[in-house]
Amino acid sequence: TWDDGTQRDWGEILAWEPPSGFTMTWLVTPTATEVELSFKELGPALTRVAVEHRGWEKLSDEELRAACALPGGYSGGAHARGWAAILGRLAEACEGAE
Repeated sequence: TWDDGTQRDWGEILAWEPPSGFTMTWLVTPTATEVELSFKELGPALTRVAVEHRGWEKLSDEELRAACALPGGYSGGAHARGWAAILGRLAEACEGAE
C-alpha cells in the first residue's frame, strides 16, 4: 500500500524455498523484472539477506528514466534507495518479532 492509499501487487512467487529464500516477479517496474531474496543464518540471532534484482535489460531507456516510487527514476538509483528502505523495514519487523 502506497502512502496515498493505492494498493498494488508487487509480484508473483516463482520459487519458494524456505528457509533459504524465494524468487518472484517484480511488477513495480514498467516491464516485469525478477527478484531473488536469499537468507543465510550466520548465528542464533543473525541472518544475512541477499537481494538480486535482475532483468533490467528488458526495460527500455525510457522506462529506466521514468518516474517510479522514488524520485530519479530507476537509472537515477531509485531502485537502490528503494531496496534499502524495503530491507530496512524487513529488519525492523524481524527485530520487533523477538
